[in-house]
Amino acid sequence: MRDSKAWKWFLIILTAAGVALVDTGSPAQEIGLGFRVIVHADNPTASATRTDVSRLMLKKSIDWEDGTDAYPVDLDPSAPLREIFSQVIHGRSTQLILKFWQRQVFSGRVVPPPMVTSDEEVVAYVRSHPGAIGYVSPGFRLEGVRELTVIDG
Repeated sequence: MRDSKAWKWFLIILTAAGVALVDTGSPAQEIGLGFRVIVHADNPTASATRTDVSRLMLKKSIDWEDGTDAYPVDLDPSAPLREIFSQVIHGRSTQLILKFWQRQVFSGRVVPPPMVTSDEEVVAYVRSHPGAIGYVSPGFRLEGVRELTVIDG
């Protein structure tokens, strides 16, 4: 059963339920995202819509409002948090996002963002790239980065 889709969805739902029980007082929790979108500490952008975040993560937008190049970082496709992020921000499953990236690479347009396996690695990447954007678990401690408020839209 551990390799079945049912087990995967069970873990996703369990993770989402656990995330909903964490009270961090963060803007992400206020609108019930189940994750925190983070940016480099020097990024002047205070908030972005879900559409803006999706466009940055999918490299449909390649820079921030101030002209700084955007550098998204994503979690590994096997991470339950990635499925939650994909559904909430992109409105699509992780598998559909992977197919999107396959088409982009095959057509020679762009390559997907680097993929890492943990919240620690996401924070380290965002901290080391001034235009970076990523996402982490709601309760994860942010050091050297800051949370981007995500608003509906």
